[in-house]
Amino acid sequence: MAVTTTELFKRYDCNGSNQNFPITFDYADDSANVVVELYDSSLGTYATLTEATDYTVSNDTVVTTSTYAAKYDILLRLDPELTQLTDWVENDQFTAASWENAVDKLTLIVQNLREQVDRCIKGPPVDVAGMTWELEGAIDRADGVLSFNASGQMYMGVGNTSAATVTAFAETFLDDVSADAVLTTLGFSSFVEAIKGLDDGPAIYEALDSILLVSNANYTVSTADGYTGIVVTAGASNRTITLPARSSNAGRRMFIRKNDSGVGYASIVPDGTDTINSTSLWDITKQYGYLRIEETGVEWAVIGAEGSIYRLSNSSDITQTLPTSGTWYNIGTLQLSLGIGVYNLRAAAHLLAQASNAGFYLGFGLSTSASSVSDKEMVQSSGDGLATVIHQAMSHSYEIRKRETVAAATTYYLIERGIATSLTSITVEGATTRTTVIEAERIG
Repeated sequence: MAVTTTELFKRYDCNGSNQNFPITFDYADDSANVVVELYDSSLGTYATLTEATDYTVSNDTVVTTSTYAAKYDILLRLDPELTQLTDWVENDQFTAASWENAVDKLTLIVQNLREQVDRCIKGPPVDVAGMTWELEGAIDRADGVLSFNASGQMYMGVGNTSAATVTAFAETFLDDVSADAVLTTLGFSSFVEAIKGLDDGPAIYEALDSILLVSNANYTVSTADGYTGIVVTAGASNRTITLPARSSNAGRRMFIRKNDSGVGYASIVPDGTDTINSTSLWDITKQYGYLRIEETGVEWAVIGAEGSIYRLSNSSDITQTLPTSGTWYNIGTLQLSLGIGVYNLRAAAHLLAQASNAGFYLGFGLSTSASSVSDKEMVQSSGDGLATVIHQAMSHSYEIRKRETVAAATTYYLIERGIATSLTSITVEGATTRTTVIEAERIG
């Protein structure tokens, strides 16, 4: 025969029924040159099978005595014995077959050794003069680490086989089953929650400076707590975040954010008579909506906002008797200061008008003027008094919505106006019957 292939092994998947596994490489027709191994993929282990007990070789095929399940592989591997058994006797016949068999076996041995050498760590053919790849003896190698010095020379470095000490703190996250659990253990979960959805660099910085997570509760910020970021989970109810006294927090900046999609608002309320952009209430209504404010020496100024509404409301008791001279008379005014941005504005009111034998008009408008509102900006309602009626009461509700692009700081005023049209009077009165609201939501 001739050695015509360099293949040295063959792997077969078992299927629970196959027992025949062809030998596809040269093996000098000697089954002693073939090692048969059984690989268990569930354990990652190999077991060497024994010829005549676990298998036989017939017609260049290994035939196993048993079948093996799908978790097993059969590996056939060339491994010729390192012997030369051909004996040439002096003056005897020198046959080609005997010579070829000896050379074939020698070739198989060389192939097998080459395969093993190929799997070894080797230095390049040309290296620094005097370089050695020989290891130290067993005593010098014990507990060492294979290393290389600055010249590339191999040597045995000092190893460390002592047990590593794991601190109690490390143990708390080594058994965490998710990245979120590790963040919580390491104290980073609040930072992650604070920056979700943010693309504003200054807002991210302030959110990460000093954070408090408030879940389903109200919170009163103190001068001493030092928080620059407050992240609120409101849930189904409105949650109130009360600011500290402005006078004791000169220059302080704060970032307040609503983190959940619940229907509850995060309502930001200043202390006492303090204001936020001239208002006494600011609601964050949307998930990931936020408010950035800074104490300016006058009030809390809004320096950034998204997904939030700020509003003024007035439901205090009021009684105004309108003049009958035919001139409009301001019943009440609310004002809301806006910074640069795009806003959805809304103004709403509910008034109770009581007239005594009089016709009347009520007007309601949203204006940038504190003293007047143009007719085209005003919603009007009227009631006609009858001479036979001593007292007449009419309830009027109004609402105005508009979108405004504010290029510079602007104050908007909600103005309620009224006029009586006869010599007798009309009275607009309040408490629970009079509610007025002006609000703005920044949308850009």
